[in-house]
Amino acid sequence: MVHDEKSAGIFVAPGHHGRIIMDSYWKAGEPCPIAISAGHHPVFLFAGSFSLAPRVSEYNYVGSVLHERIPVVAGRLTGLPLPVFSEIVLEGFLYPNELKSEGKFGEWPGYYVSDARPEPVIQVKAVYYRNDPIILGAWPGRPPHDSTYRHSIIKSANLWELLERARIGGITGVYRPEAGAGNLLTLVSLKQAYDGHARQVAVVASQLLQPSHPTRYVIVVDDDIDVINLEDVMWAVCTRSDPIRSITLIDHTRANVLDPMVRSRFDENAGHTSSCAVIDACRPFPLRDRFPKVAESSAEFKKQIREKWAGILNL
Repeated sequence: MVHDEKSAGIFVAPGHHGRIIMDSYWKAGEPCPIAISAGHHPVFLFAGSFSLAPRVSEYNYVGSVLHERIPVVAGRLTGLPLPVFSEIVLEGFLYPNELKSEGKFGEWPGYYVSDARPEPVIQVKAVYYRNDPIILGAWPGRPPHDSTYRHSIIKSANLWELLERARIGGITGVYRPEAGAGNLLTLVSLKQAYDGHARQVAVVASQLLQPSHPTRYVIVVDDDIDVINLEDVMWAVCTRSDPIRSITLIDHTRANVLDPMVRSRFDENAGHTSSCAVIDACRPFPLRDRFPKVAESSAEFKKQIREKWAGILNL
């Protein structure tokens, strides 16, 4: 947010790496160097909003995606690496206890979650720019929107990778739907290998992308369910779960400060916490061979019908 010709506002949510870095400078009594890039390759926007591990360079991530080195130049004042192909770059410092009113701003859950509030001020010391810059935008709002599109795809892949790193096998699909803004709803399909497998996956998946992007609901389904098809998932929930036995509540879990239901919004002493429900919508493992069969034609029979009537059905 532009305050005047020499200062701008910024908001970094608690738990994000940028906030941790800024706080560490301030605790040492030093201003925090900062550079803002606008107008660059879209993958920078992806990398800047993903849950990369601490000390993993976003520049390295972008380079791995593009299969090339990312050319940078050191900022003259901060020494921070600046992408050489940015259209506009602001370079400056964030000073402790220097705050100005900022907001309101529509956020990823789909709400204006907070009023105008005091936030840190960037004292801009240098501006680098190209003539006639080309600036791309990605607005957050009520899902689906630009942010949920990228979050759903990449965070689904990230979570699947983390589950495998946790040595949990049998995962056949992971999806964080745009309906949950790419964060608040997590769906996992599983080929069950042992009793308790589904509950194990649900509990672990509920915590792996914490703290900055926690989930509120985790649903685990069998591998015959398409997790990208919400109708398919809800059919499994309605026919393969028993609310008393299949839903587990985990209290006092981490919540994002931008979540409209974070408890600190209603009680300032509650902290940035919430709760999470994990739903086991798999066939009970001991009954998996005796569970009623699905009333539908086989995939092979469907294929035969499509081929037989392709001309009439325009397939």
